[in-house]
Amino acid sequence: MKALSLRQPWASLIADGRKTIETRTWRTRYRGPLAIHASARPYADLPTGGIIAVAWLYGCRAMEESDEEDACIALFDGAYAWLLANVQPMPLIPCKGRLGLWTPPDDIMRMLPQVQPASDLQYNWLLKDKELKHCLQVSDGKKGTTMVEDRVLEEVCDIVRETLAERFDDDEVVFGPIVAIPKFDEYDEEYVDIYIGYEGEGRLIDPDWSVGLVDRIWPRLIELGVPGVPGKAFIPQSAWNRVFKKGHKYHGAF
Repeated sequence: MKALSLRQPWASLIADGRKTIETRTWRTRYRGPLAIHASARPYADLPTGGIIAVAWLYGCRAMEESDEEDACIALFDGAYAWLLANVQPMPLIPCKGRLGLWTPPDDIMRMLPQVQPASDLQYNWLLKDKELKHCLQVSDGKKGTTMVEDRVLEEVCDIVRETLAERFDDDEVVFGPIVAIPKFDEYDEEYVDIYIGYEGEGRLIDPDWSVGLVDRIWPRLIELGVPGVPGKAFIPQSAWNRVFKKGHKYHGAF
């Protein structure tokens, strides 16, 4: 689980469910559980200096004027909308915050509840993600030309498949297809996104374990020369053809 520090009253607006979009001047590829930390700066009688809620971060995109109500702030230049769901308020857990996304200490992490993944919202977001739709196509030069060979992408998928097999039995969850797709961030730096189809008991895919999947496979990906820290998403097979056009030949589909 990652954490994000906010000043009051913004942190409490998220905890209360009135603010479902956080705005930042920078973008993140992180998706998953997010602890909402209220910074130490006093504000009225609102709690400060600790974590007051957890949520699920399911998307990040450029902010639009239509986001103003859910973000509780007016649109501003360079704003990115961080899309939140399944917010769970909680009593203040005192701890020191940090800049950017950060990982809470182990003793704090053990006190935080698990967050239900925002499955439907995440898949609907994938369907509307213009960047994803672009990068599912063979590169046309507008976003750069991938330097990742198909052989490497295939090995990435094999590593993911092996790691999943170590954790799950086939009678619980069946995984596949697995797709590794080269993408480019806003700085034209290349990385790889991994999309994992599954069929079976999705509730068995523990959120904390799935979020840590990239950390587990990252050392092996470095050896392969994979650029950038990869992103990943689990997609039920029932939704797969809505996200990935049926019959299309994508980069890195194995």
